[in-house]
This record gives sequence, C-alpha cells and structure tokens, in this order.
Amino acid sequence: MRISYQKFFIACAKSKMTMSAAIEKAMLSSIILNKIKHGKNVNAATAGKLAAALGVPVEELLDLEQ
Repeated sequence: MRISYQKFFIACAKSKMTMSAAIEKAMLSSIILNKIKHGKNVNAATAGKLAAALGVPVEELLDLEQ
C-alpha cells in the first residue's frame, strides 16, 4: 500500500508536526519518509503506526489512486 505524500503532509500540518517528527513519533526509520516521498509501497503496520502517531484514520493517509 502507498501513503500519499500530499495527504501525509496535510495530516502532519493539521497535527502541527513536521513529517520527520511524525516518523520519529511512530518509531519508524527515516527510510520510510523517503519511500513516501517517492511513492513506494509500505506495509500495513507502517501505515497504521503513522496514522496512530498523527491521530488520524489510516484511510486518510492512503493513496487510493494507485
């Protein structure tokens, strides 16, 4: 599954958090941010951790136009 870079950016802005801070809060590697920026797939657990860190439903982050 892919996380939309734009949706991730917006969710971070709403949470008053940088993208790097969200990755860190979710206890993920900075490599994940690179994957999101380049439209690469991440696993479901990663998407769930990011959504939880941002306090949004995971569906709000997903790129559904794959």
